[in-house]
Amino acid sequence: MRNIFLLIALIPCTCLASDEEAAIFRGINSIRSKHGLPTLTSERRLEDAARSQCVWMGGVRRMDHMREPATSFQDFLKCEWHPSNRVVKAGYFSFGELFRVDETRSGATVFPLPAANEKVGEIIAKGWGGEGAYDTRRVLEGWMNSTGHREEILKEPFREMGVAFFSPLRGETYWCVVFAYR
Repeated sequence: MRNIFLLIALIPCTCLASDEEAAIFRGINSIRSKHGLPTLTSERRLEDAARSQCVWMGGVRRMDHMREPATSFQDFLKCEWHPSNRVVKAGYFSFGELFRVDETRSGATVFPLPAANEKVGEIIAKGWGGEGAYDTRRVLEGWMNSTGHREEILKEPFREMGVAFFSPLRGETYWCVVFAYR
């Protein structure tokens, strides 16, 4: 019986995700509406990018926008190092819409285009368990009390978002919202 329990403990728990994600989605749109901004629509590919980041943060047990950088040009083409990379990998933008490649004899250099930071935004949060770990109001308040997060939520050009929530069995909670516009 003990072996079965250990196997089950390794399976991530995302059973509350849809309710938590829906609450964040509604909350962000409510905030935008109160500030005279258009509400955002849900976009599956942006949700995929956000979910990928949540699961990664839960796996490494840290909150971070950036993953380990690619070690080669070929790796960069398929990596999820930066929010813009994750959106490309999810299929929302093509690589060429966000990055420029300069090839020389010694190799290729990738340069992000201005669109990589203008057209894509990401906010993240982590809860450490206990009371309020699943409280979406607390998460939204925290984001609105942080200048950088607030700016992303209230960025006028954004038209779509993807929301993700992940809670491994350790009691931590991870949140990610990816914003974009075309």
